[in-house]
Amino acid sequence: MSNEDKNIWASIYDHCPEDCSMFRESWYDAWSKQNSDVIYAIFTDQKNQHAIFPYFIKKLGPFSFASLAGNYFPRKGLPYSGVSDELTDKFATFLLKLPNISGCQLGPVKKDDPFIQKLVEKLSSDNWKLLLQSTGFDHGMVVPETVDEYLSTLSKSRRKKTAYYLRRLEKTGVIEIKHHKSLDPAGWRNVFADLEAVESKAWVSERGDPHFIGIKRQSYWNELVSDEWYREAFNAWIIYVNEKPISYIAAIDIGTERFVLSSSFSKEYADFRTGSILEIEMMSRTISEAKVTFMNNGMGDSGYKSAWGNKEFQELYEIIAFPPNIKGRLAYIIAKLKTKLRR
Repeated sequence: MSNEDKNIWASIYDHCPEDCSMFRESWYDAWSKQNSDVIYAIFTDQKNQHAIFPYFIKKLGPFSFASLAGNYFPRKGLPYSGVSDELTDKFATFLLKLPNISGCQLGPVKKDDPFIQKLVEKLSSDNWKLLLQSTGFDHGMVVPETVDEYLSTLSKSRRKKTAYYLRRLEKTGVIEIKHHKSLDPAGWRNVFADLEAVESKAWVSERGDPHFIGIKRQSYWNELVSDEWYREAFNAWIIYVNEKPISYIAAIDIGTERFVLSSSFSKEYADFRTGSILEIEMMSRTISEAKVTFMNNGMGDSGYKSAWGNKEFQELYEIIAFPPNIKGRLAYIIAKLKTKLRR
């Protein structure tokens, strides 16, 4: 990476919106080592504002798309230090000139992201065909000011049951609840191994989408914490029974927002409601730290999230943009037909 590129990334880190601060070069590079090579298209306007399009080439049947790179933890997005007509004009021109491309895929991204909104407007005005599809809503809650205030939002029955299950758990062995944060790479390596140990004995190992099981996933997280920003941003709350990890919640701090990446528990401890125990521990610690003001528990709600006070607050959506040329129009027609058939 040239010194100029380093300066551009540094400028983005310093001036990007707070909720985009996770979109760093190391975020995409760690992903690319496990998936496809990332290409960085960099745009600069006359005000010395910058935007970067980290993408890879994705094949869908006979068509090739420039697809936004990066892991979906907690969402995808574009790194930028400002929003302007000049930046989105340059972005759209770059996409149109990409050879052998039938379209561009972005998402899941925040629907109200100002740069994404302006880019969509620009592509639409340039006669690109757009498919926009909601992928759902994030659920979250404002962090209460005091632990007592938080506990008062929970029913008396919920508080009593959680305390009861904790007492039951304590009868099974020596219990420790640890909050892991601000570790060096070796420390995080041990924590990620503990998270893998929990998931390997959880239902997610049999059905679902594990986050930490296997060499590939472990390598991804360990690569990510080579960046100091992520070492400080990650959090993990783990319950240990006789020093053995049996349940966890993992989160990442994005400015004043704490995003819960995942949670899991060993099947043999399913009757102890360890998730409830950790939920109260995490929220109590979050309140006492007084740094995070909003808790984001991610997309979807089977009833568990709303029971803990979470509400829909932010929509994510997928964007597929088809350029105004023969390849783009053909890909658009086929995509529309597939969408109708799925309905």
